[in-house]
Amino acid sequence: MSKFGDFEFDDFKEMAANFQKAVDADIMQEVIDLSLKQAGQIILTDVKERTPVRKINGGTLRGDWRLSKTDINAIQLSNNIEYAPFVEYGHRLRNGGFFPGVFMLRDTINDFEEKFQVLVERNLQKKLKEYGLL
Repeated sequence: MSKFGDFEFDDFKEMAANFQKAVDADIMQEVIDLSLKQAGQIILTDVKERTPVRKINGGTLRGDWRLSKTDINAIQLSNNIEYAPFVEYGHRLRNGGFFPGVFMLRDTINDFEEKFQVLVERNLQKKLKEYGLL
């Protein structure tokens, strides 16, 4: 019989037990929940920084951004100020001119999309290490 190297069956049993613990704990859902929470906070901070503030009595639009969890794997960023869409997308002025959109939400989401995968991968690796799978 040929020998391919040393193989400790106890190590395999330990790895299988760790894997079963991870499956039972539903680590993927934990990773998703943690990643969404972190992503939401990053996006909320970024969109607030990009939201313009009027010089007189300003800050209402910036201060109204809200983050909420809507579904098992979703978050929602909202702003209930009635003129938020006009600032985001732009609007016509009474004198015939046009106020260009600021696109604070669109740009924040576009910038973060690339970072989200890295965030999830980092959280997954951390969880796998916790369960002795890396």
